[in-house]
Amino acid sequence: MASADAAFSLNLSLGLPADLKSAFPKVVDDGMEQLLKQANIPGDVLTKAEPLIKALVPTVKAGELDLAASLVGPGKDDKYTVVAALKVVDGKKLEGVVKDTVKELPPEASGLFHMDEGTLPGGVKLHRVAVSGQLDENAQKVFGKSDLYVTFRDDLVVVAMGPNAKDVLTKAVQSKPADVGVFRAQVHLSRIAPMMGENAQELAAARKAAEKVFGTGAGQADVIKFSIDGGDSLKVKISAQGKAIQFLGEARAGAEAGNKKEQ
Repeated sequence: MASADAAFSLNLSLGLPADLKSAFPKVVDDGMEQLLKQANIPGDVLTKAEPLIKALVPTVKAGELDLAASLVGPGKDDKYTVVAALKVVDGKKLEGVVKDTVKELPPEASGLFHMDEGTLPGGVKLHRVAVSGQLDENAQKVFGKSDLYVTFRDDLVVVAMGPNAKDVLTKAVQSKPADVGVFRAQVHLSRIAPMMGENAQELAAARKAAEKVFGTGAGQADVIKFSIDGGDSLKVKISAQGKAIQFLGEARAGAEAGNKKEQ
């Protein structure tokens, strides 16, 4: 799910060893039974939630966690789009259960869900959760006034929010599995500069530092990478170009100078 336009991206892939994976479904069943007994959930709530729980159990029993996320941008008005994907088992069955569960919600909650609003490549359906009116000021500064979009493949659930949510979902549902090791994270400092700060002085300092160090085309000079690979032993690697280190120093110094002027 990494994109050339991504300011930040990460991939996480974990799995149980084969000898443990075969025994894991029994562990999940026993754990779920004990959890439901001890949770003291009212009967009517449990009845409504049970189909959704059962639809999620096959993914848990698989003994694997594959997650990817990207922050794409900045685009117009320095807004970003976030997209995240989770590998699942029987995603289409899960989608059907979610639709049924939405129908059982109170009107004030079910009214937020707009199912089957469109169709993406591969025939997957696009669903929208109307949360734009619930976003606080900080979230709107990053994503704009955007709703949350969701789509299901049989092996994948993908969610996105931001001005280009539909476009990034279209690309995500066409993606194919790739070997990413255990963990990968990558950040383009010039792309996250517009959101690096808690006040006007810090934001201005980050922008100025990015323009000074990277100019108009940073290429790969602004990239910091972190990775963990498996095997007989874990291999941890971090890499950063000299300009990336320079930018962090310039941005910090500029922010401190700007804040002192305001005091």
